Amino acid sequence: MARGKRTWGDRGLLAAGVLMCASSLAHALGGWPPLARELAGRGVPGELAGGMAVGWLFGSGAMAACGILVLLARRELRRGGTAGAATCTVVGTFYVIFGLAATAYRFPHLHFLAFIGLGLLVLLSARMAAAR
Repeated sequence: MARGKRTWGDRGLLAAGVLMCASSLAHALGGWPPLARELAGRGVPGELAGGMAVGWLFGSGAMAACGILVLLARRELRRGGTAGAATCTVVGTFYVIFGLAATAYRFPHLHFLAFIGLGLLVLLSARMAAAR
């Protein structure tokens, strides 16, 4: 795609990357504190809650890393490269598979449909951006 020209694929990748980064902040700053209070209120030992915090915050960081990778892949695709499409395929596929598995496991907890939606947005937008 010509430098500076916005396409639907470009816009979709920008939206997905920003949403992934924003959701990672919401996950870490908005999700963990109430969960930590709930665990403490139920008498979960501090060592166990601390271990859960590490995993929870790792997930938040992984979500941010995926968002950053999508934004970097977008930049690569805008410059005419092709490596960004492979990155988006990995990130998008992971989000879709995770969303499907989590939705199936916790059905009818539809919160996890957001992962499927973001993953599909990344996959479809990358395909459009790479097609130029």
